[in-house]
Amino acid sequence: MGDTLITVVTVFLIAILMLVFPLMSVAEKNDNITNVSIQALTEEFVDDVATKGVLTQEDYEKYLDNLGATRKYI
Repeated sequence: MGDTLITVVTVFLIAILMLVFPLMSVAEKNDNITNVSIQALTEEFVDDVATKGVLTQEDYEKYLDNLGATRKYI
């Protein structure tokens, strides 16, 4: 009876670990992709403002909308 219980607990723990580690890997990859996307959007925004020489409300709102679009993946 004791060996059966240990076997069941071991199989249960292995099943959980087989699920948790891939999920953690996917979450970390998703975080990295989101960070790269935000960095690219910010660089594009800064370059655009530097080129124009002026920051307009419309440009800023567009930038915020683009940043808001990345929240879907967080």
